[in-house]
Amino acid sequence: MKEIAQEGQERVLLCRNAERADADRRTRESILAKLEATLEQGSWREFLPAGARRYLKVSGGKASIHRERVKDDAKYDGKWVLRTTTKLPPEDVALVYRGLWRVERTFRTLKTPLEIRPVYHTSEAGVRGHIQTCVLAYTLARLLEDRLEAAGLDANAKDALAKLGRIQQVPLHEGRITLTKTTTPNERQKAILTAIGAPLPPQHHVT
Repeated sequence: MKEIAQEGQERVLLCRNAERADADRRTRESILAKLEATLEQGSWREFLPAGARRYLKVSGGKASIHRERVKDDAKYDGKWVLRTTTKLPPEDVALVYRGLWRVERTFRTLKTPLEIRPVYHTSEAGVRGHIQTCVLAYTLARLLEDRLEAAGLDANAKDALAKLGRIQQVPLHEGRITLTKTTTPNERQKAILTAIGAPLPPQHHVT
């Protein structure tokens, strides 16, 4: 982050994310590759790839790639500007902005994959219970992801739960005795369990 000095109460912060810059570059290269193929086929008027029109230059009925615009767009890869009137340090401003982004993602998550809508209930209590369950599920998912991130694990809640779901318990019955055997967690599963503060499952249990 870099704060740009200016007069007045409003502060301007220039931010750059290296991973996002790489993603922006790959997206643009993919668009350009499809655009070049389309131009070679001569069917660009009807079959322009999504997002390609801004990179198209037409002169005298002939189309070509607008190289100057491509070069100019590359200057903004992974960059964005934050404006604020707060006195917070630049890093805190970025974290607050990230929090707002997470709020927006929350609504998307509640719709998919938690499927908060549509709500097929005939009573207000049923509707409230459905929504409260979805909100609770999201809260637990966020808690899980916060702990995974704090432990340095690159995994979201859905992937982590899918990996833990592969741990199986098999009951073996012998008369009145039941021996429950649990599959041994692999290293990834152990790392997830440790990160979220869950104990490793016992290898066997007799009842």
